Amino acid sequence: MSKSQKKADLWYSKYIRVRSAVEHDGEYYNKCISCGKPMLLKQSQCGHFIGIGKLIHRYNHLNTWPQCWVCNCLRSGESIHDYEQNLNELISPQVVEYLKDSRNNFCKLSKTDYEEIASKYKVLFLNLCADKGIIPW
Repeated sequence: MSKSQKKADLWYSKYIRVRSAVEHDGEYYNKCISCGKPMLLKQSQCGHFIGIGKLIHRYNHLNTWPQCWVCNCLRSGESIHDYEQNLNELISPQVVEYLKDSRNNFCKLSKTDYEEIASKYKVLFLNLCADKGIIPW
């Protein structure tokens, strides 16, 4: 993985986790899209419904939601059914079908594309942190 792709992944992941975070008693939490477990913001991961190997949806907001480490790393194959079921309720069955049907569409990203993605999501992350009163990390 290139340095520019790592930066794009980093800022995109941070943005996705902050996007869904809700405040409770002075702490920010996310709910795992697969198992529903609440977790502290910084403990959540950016889980992909269609895997990151399919570049077409790697940075697609509808394809990425907070996931706990167990579901994202240990149960990735098992938790995909739960992910899909909850995603159907969260966005819509039609959008989930679109994600699945288009996952093999060709997509190639250049170094410049990755740099633009990183820059875009860094700004979005920092702005969202400011809006929610979250200290960026």
